[in-house]
Amino acid sequence: MSHQSSSGNTLRVRNLTDEATEADLRELFAPFGAVKSARINKDWKTGRSIGVAFVAFYEHQDAVRAREKLNGYGYNHLLLSVDWTQPKK
Repeated sequence: MSHQSSSGNTLRVRNLTDEATEADLRELFAPFGAVKSARINKDWKTGRSIGVAFVAFYEHQDAVRAREKLNGYGYNHLLLSVDWTQPKK
């Protein structure tokens, strides 16, 4: 059963610490394939991470492997929640 988003290759990563950077995300996800982009959502007033990021891969299978291995993975004392993005309405 496929749960692809509209792009098919983008994962939503939740439960990140404030200290996590986009470079950290690229390093964490790179073993699974070429990362197209890694973006941490930030509070517009403070500029601090809100604990959510989006990581896009060039290849769908790389995203599938990353999700399988990193969902529930312990990172910076927290368990990551990695899932598919929701299609835009």
